[in-house]
Amino acid sequence: MKHKLLPLIVALAVLGGCKKDNREPPKSTLDGMVVITGTKTPVGVQSNGTQLELWQDGYALKQKIPIYIDQTGLFSAKLFDGRYKLVRLGGAPWQNNTDTMTIDLKGHAVVEVPVVPFFTVGGESITYSSADTSITATFSVSRMDASKTADRVSLHLGLTQITDANNQIPLPAANIDKAPAGNYLTVPTTLKIQLNPDRYPGTGNAELRRQLGLIFTKKYTFARVAVRTTGVTQRLYSQVKEIKL
Repeated sequence: MKHKLLPLIVALAVLGGCKKDNREPPKSTLDGMVVITGTKTPVGVQSNGTQLELWQDGYALKQKIPIYIDQTGLFSAKLFDGRYKLVRLGGAPWQNNTDTMTIDLKGHAVVEVPVVPFFTVGGESITYSSADTSITATFSVSRMDASKTADRVSLHLGLTQITDANNQIPLPAANIDKAPAGNYLTVPTTLKIQLNPDRYPGTGNAELRRQLGLIFTKKYTFARVAVRTTGVTQRLYSQVKEIKL
C-alpha cells in the first residue's frame, strides 16, 4: 500500500507546483515620484538606497512590497489590481511620517509622495576649468527642520547618470566630502577637485587614474552635490548633471 500511494502523492505535488507556477504575473503599474511637500520638486537620493513600502488590503497573510526610489525621486512597480497602503520608511533624509497613503490600483496609477527633507541643496553651479583640469561646485544648503544639523557636504562625480556616494569615481574624500563650515546656512558651499590623473600617483590609485582617463576620453562626467544630516545615513542630493570637459 505504501508503494502504491507514493506515485499518487508525487503526481499531486507536481500538479500543485504547476498550478502555482502558471499563475499570471502582475500586469498593473504603479508609477510615482517623491516630492518636497507643497511643491512639485522631486527629491534627489541615492539610487536604490531609500525605500517605500506597500501593503495590500484584503489578504490574511499580508506581506510588505519594498519599493525602491531611483536617484531622481521616481519609482515604479508591477502589481496586481487592488487597494494598497503606502508607507514612508524611516532612515531617509526626511522627516518620519507614519501616515499611510491609500492607493486604489486598476490598470495604472500615478502618485506623488510628499516628504519634508531635513535639508535641501539648491542653486548649484558645477563647472569644469580646462586651465587646471578641475571641477568646482558651489551650492546653497537650506534647513527645513530647525531641530537638525548637517555633518557633511559633498560633491560626487561618476561615469554614469547613477552617481552618488556608493557609485562614484574614487576621488580622495578630503576635498569632496567635508564637514560644513559654521556659516553653511547663510554662505554658499564651494568644493573643488582636480581631475588630472597625474596628480594621483601610486599603485593604490590605479583605478582612480583609469576612471579619470575615461572621462577625459569621453569628454564628460556626471556630477551632483549632497548634504547629510547628523545621525542619518542617507544624503539628500541635487539632481544629476552632465558636465562637459
